[in-house]
Amino acid sequence: LVALGYTGWGEAQLDEEMTRHGWFNVHGAESLIFDIAVAARWEAGFEGAGIDPRLLAVSAGTA
Repeated sequence: LVALGYTGWGEAQLDEEMTRHGWFNVHGAESLIFDIAVAARWEAGFEGAGIDPRLLAVSAGTA
């Protein structure tokens, strides 16, 4: 897998995004990159963390 690109964050922006759950990270595994088809990696990442991605909500409540 070769990927080129650019991204930039302001000071402490990534830390803030992580605290408000803007990102979901899983433990790294070579098999996720080399043994799983690209189209299946998103679901495999969640499943590796014990999460069924079909149960994720597309919106959040305001309670």
